[in-house]
Amino acid sequence: MHRDIKPANALIRYSPSHKGAGPKIESLVLTDLGFACRAGSDHGCPGTPRYMSPELVREQPYGLPADVWAAGVSLMELWTRAEPMAEAQDDYECEDRIDAEFRPPEMLGPVWHDSEALLAGKPVLWDALRRCFLPQKERVGAAALQVALGPDTSACLNSKRRVHRNC
Repeated sequence: MHRDIKPANALIRYSPSHKGAGPKIESLVLTDLGFACRAGSDHGCPGTPRYMSPELVREQPYGLPADVWAAGVSLMELWTRAEPMAEAQDDYECEDRIDAEFRPPEMLGPVWHDSEALLAGKPVLWDALRRCFLPQKERVGAAALQVALGPDTSACLNSKRRVHRNC
């Protein structure tokens, strides 16, 4: 488990543009493995609050679905160029919003509705993204998410023609 998936911890490698089609995502590598551990060996509540799943915020047992939640939030941020819960004043407010009531993804703010509009016409991808925010035991698996993302992810990210920076 990575336990701190977010755009700032991802390196995206683009292939050169081909015949005016623009660059394509060639690979994505997660960095900053400081919080990484084996699944099932939860040690505390690490991560960045805006990307943390409810089970992490509540300090409940968690597993790989916590990383799937964070991947879903990260994808929405990359697609929309909007930070999740941008209107929150600080990390404590983010945690309070996640912990208050299990009503994701609306609690992520406008980024959810922007993602929905962006992914109109991509029902498989939209369904996989929506399933990132179900309760832990019902959440989409990482392998199923990867299959659903396929080439559509590259198309959505490439449509913005930018590299996300969080510095």
